[in-house]
Amino acid sequence: MPKQWGREWVLQCLREALEQRPKGAIGERSCVPFGPGLWAIVVPFGIDLAGADRPDGRLQVWILTRPVGTDPLAVTNV
Repeated sequence: MPKQWGREWVLQCLREALEQRPKGAIGERSCVPFGPGLWAIVVPFGIDLAGADRPDGRLQVWILTRPVGTDPLAVTNV
């Protein structure tokens, strides 16, 4: 499978997860799970850049990944 297909699959899963949310439910600081070990954090555009203290209404998505699965033998009850 070409590498591009993997990227396209992730983007398609993300689009579908965001579209399933009610209109207006996605805003700053929204966290959206969209695949196994994948989460999207919606933040103001450019928040990670110096001098980005004036939001202009645009949003960007940060993708968080969990690179390993759950090991049932290493779970601790809290």
